[in-house]
Amino acid sequence: MPRSFIPRDKPRSWVIFMCSILLGLVVLGPLLFLTAGIRVIYDLVVAGFGLCAIVAIFAWFVFFVGLLGGKYRNLPERPWKEQVW
Repeated sequence: MPRSFIPRDKPRSWVIFMCSILLGLVVLGPLLFLTAGIRVIYDLVVAGFGLCAIVAIFAWFVFFVGLLGGKYRNLPERPWKEQVW
């Protein structure tokens, strides 16, 4: 059975944090340089980058609060829809 990209033993907030960081840095970061001469597309990429940053900050905050509260101790593997935030 192939391994899933989304880990089954991590909380949703951690997964969303990591995905938004990866999307922002790996995809949108290089696009900022490639679209520097095309103002409209550049503005859309900057907006997407900002949105990724906001989502990452919010998800990190949710994850950190849950981590401090002990919510993620001995977290079992579950499908995405059943995993805790």
